[in-house]
Amino acid sequence: MRLILSLYLSYAGALLIALSQARHHQAAFNTAATPLRIRRLRWAGATALTIAPLPWIALQGIDIGLVTWAFCGLPIAGLLAVLVLTYAPRRAAQSVLARPPKEQTHA
Repeated sequence: MRLILSLYLSYAGALLIALSQARHHQAAFNTAATPLRIRRLRWAGATALTIAPLPWIALQGIDIGLVTWAFCGLPIAGLLAVLVLTYAPRRAAQSVLARPPKEQTHA
C-alpha cells in the first residue's frame, strides 16, 4: 500500500509540474495560466516529488529505497503522466486536482 502511495505522489508531482507549463495548462483547462497559478502548481509538484520517495525509504532503507524509487517508481509514474496528459489532458488535471478550475466561456 505504501508503494502505491509513493507512485501516486510521483505521478501527481510530475503531472502538476507539467500542468504549470503554458501548453499543457491550455490543453487541460482551455485558459491561460496566471503567474500565481503557475507558482502554485510548481510548488505542489515539487512538494509531491519531495515526499514521494519516503515510503520506499521506510520500506527498504535509505540506500536501496532511493535507488529503487529513482529507477522504478519515478519512471513508471512519469510515463503514466506523459500518456495521460497526451491522450486525456482534462482527465489528467482532474486526477490530481481536487477541484479543477471552471471553464471560461467566451461570449
